[in-house]
Amino acid sequence: MEKIRKLVEKCDKLNSFIMQSGLASGTGSGFMSKLSEEIRSEYPGEITSSFNLFPNEKFEDTVVDSYNA
Repeated sequence: MEKIRKLVEKCDKLNSFIMQSGLASGTGSGFMSKLSEEIRSEYPGEITSSFNLFPNEKFEDTVVDSYNA
């Protein structure tokens, strides 16, 4: 959160937060849920948008990619 605070301080006008996470790595959904919760509590008046990236069956890197999504 400290890095996000520093970036926000550099902004002339903060419009929104746009977040994206990958669901294939196994940590994307949990980490993004926590980060989203922290951002909403720290900046309650700002718009937040979240996008999830799903793994592609043809290009799986690990055996558990399809299970993680």
